[in-house]
Amino acid sequence: MAGRIRWRNLVDSPSPTALERLQLGALSGASCLYRAGLALDRCLHRLRGPWRPPVPSVCVGNITVGGTGKTTLVRHLARRLEDRGIRSAVILRGYGRLDPRSTRVVHDGRSLLEGPDTAGDEAVMLAQGLSRTVVVVGPSRRASSELALTRLGVQALLFDDGLQHWGLSTHRTVALWDATVDPSRARLLPRGCLREPLGGLRRFDVLIITRCDAAPDCARVAEALGRIRGGAAAPLANHAPVAVRDAQGTRHRPESLAGQRLLAFSSLGNPGAFSATLTALGAEVLEDRVFPDHHRYTAEEVEALGAAAEALGADGMVTTEKDWAKLAAMETPAVRVLEVDFALARSDLGGASPLDDLVDFLGGEETAAGE
Repeated sequence: MAGRIRWRNLVDSPSPTALERLQLGALSGASCLYRAGLALDRCLHRLRGPWRPPVPSVCVGNITVGGTGKTTLVRHLARRLEDRGIRSAVILRGYGRLDPRSTRVVHDGRSLLEGPDTAGDEAVMLAQGLSRTVVVVGPSRRASSELALTRLGVQALLFDDGLQHWGLSTHRTVALWDATVDPSRARLLPRGCLREPLGGLRRFDVLIITRCDAAPDCARVAEALGRIRGGAAAPLANHAPVAVRDAQGTRHRPESLAGQRLLAFSSLGNPGAFSATLTALGAEVLEDRVFPDHHRYTAEEVEALGAAAEALGADGMVTTEKDWAKLAAMETPAVRVLEVDFALARSDLGGASPLDDLVDFLGGEETAAGE
């Protein structure tokens, strides 16, 4: 985590020192190599031909490193498909698990079959928040999809990440952009946070700008990204708090955190987002403990968190759904969990919401035939 923070501070520095300019120059050279490797990888996959799923499919991803809310949006779409009686599967790599080479059914549409060590925290979080959706993790998106199709009879596929996997060609693509990231300062890895050049935004069917509530310049970011996409407007979205779950599993209104003095802890791709959300709800965050993304907590760490909260005189501890997926099976002090959902703040596209369009497509109201 410390190395990642140093790297992020370096590439985002508005006034680098002489030494930092030398380091940035070296990173720029490495970015040229990264760009060449990216182009070669894409060319090789084009020669082999990408795989097209035989059922309606949507891939949700981003072109930057760090969290943008992919998993939250995928869960939102899957829940809406459940409401329509559509049996879908979520396919993801399962980052942070002990054996990343295995393919595992995390949820078969009836029950949770794996834990965070074998499935990863995001997959378990998805499975805990869904009732009839299949969740599969594995290194090959095609193999995971075919397992869900042949063994579990799903009618639609949702891919959590995979926009830079050139061997996959889904019927719809959705890119998310964190509004706190200034596109004018974005550079290709490792000089910056981009997984692919900004021009790649033009190839996606839908672009959604997320975390607009945390970005005062969201309108300017939207305008800049719209120019890159040839004037296409992008809807704005937030991660809206919907409930706070206490240690007994009872759900309360998010506003119940107002005035509470809390120790917050999380292991997210965008570590500052959680604390900002709590503050916006009126909570006083006495301390924000940040762990590396997909961190596996130890009993000693959990005990230390409880001791720190007591020493601070906090009213309690609070964490994210993703982190609770790893803590649920452990003996922990009382921890509250903030639940969020994906919500459009505004859409300038006219007509139906792009999320409605995606659900209609996945539900078969639009045909994937001939695409």
